[in-house]
Amino acid sequence: MDTIYYTINNEDMIVPEYLFHIMESTIFLQMSTESTRPSLMQAVFNKMIIALTDKSKQTDTVGMLVQFHELTMSLSSGIIAEIEARSMQYEY
Repeated sequence: MDTIYYTINNEDMIVPEYLFHIMESTIFLQMSTESTRPSLMQAVFNKMIIALTDKSKQTDTVGMLVQFHELTMSLSSGIIAEIEARSMQYEY
């Protein structure tokens, strides 16, 4: 059974994308109550405290995280393509 949480965000206080990145961060995963896959009990989730900076810093942080994600995905794609190209070259 999968657990889905629904949150109501006060967008005057937190940028939704910022909250998303916090929720998928290592800190969130460390609060997991199961060893085989990430899972949180409602009681643990309700006690979660998130330190907030001002919204402009949250927006800047989200922008940097998105750029970093895009860069790592681009590098990963490039490495895979390079490996495939070299494999074809060596097969020839």
